[in-house]
Amino acid sequence: MKSIILIILFCNILVNGEFLNFEPFLSLECGGVPSGIGYSVSPYICINNMGGFFDIGQYDYQSWYFGISPSSSSSSSSDSNGGFAIYANSFEQENCTGSPSTTFNLGSQGQCIESPLFVTINATFDKIYNYSSSYFYVSITDGPQYTDDSIVYEVYSNENPSSSSSSSDSVCTNNNFLYASFITNGLEIDYEKPSSLKETYSCNKGAPFVDRCSSGKKCFNEHIGISCNSKVSPSDSVNIVCSK
Repeated sequence: MKSIILIILFCNILVNGEFLNFEPFLSLECGGVPSGIGYSVSPYICINNMGGFFDIGQYDYQSWYFGISPSSSSSSSSDSNGGFAIYANSFEQENCTGSPSTTFNLGSQGQCIESPLFVTINATFDKIYNYSSSYFYVSITDGPQYTDDSIVYEVYSNENPSSSSSSSDSVCTNNNFLYASFITNGLEIDYEKPSSLKETYSCNKGAPFVDRCSSGKKCFNEHIGISCNSKVSPSDSVNIVCSK
């Protein structure tokens, strides 16, 4: 009976077009206020050129495929997505050609994980908490999900516009969503190289800003918002917004 229920739930996930979310926290228990860099990914499609978001060491993976598989180890039967494990296959070639080089286990719905896949940074949150390792609360939802008032970098595919409208905004819908990274409000990132650069990300009246400071130089504040811009890549469109 349990296997039949899992199959039905798995089919329901496929039909509803679920999204995989990884909300960042400072503690292994994923308690307190979310802080850090989080991610949301669309499963069951090949995504090229995501390497900059991941801590993959010496490897230069060109494409990724995220998926959800039934897992008998999960006991989260009370949740509609319980019993499913999330994985990520990495490929050395674009378009997910050939066999996967590595498969990463990214936990399951409702778990708090410390993933070796996501990049870690040296940063502070609200100038109080040291942020040097990443923990993530995993969720499967019917749309990309971000921490409120975060600075969000969204990437959409230009290949299958969701509308016949000539407006570029028609591309930036959940139907064409590929992935997103988001930085929680107030996160300060310190870069030791090249020149002790420090960046503080914030949302001001619903608009995304970054305050950049370098040692010995004057700080400057920059509005970084972008609305469904296709000039970044011929195959993708980009949004940089504040989440609500």
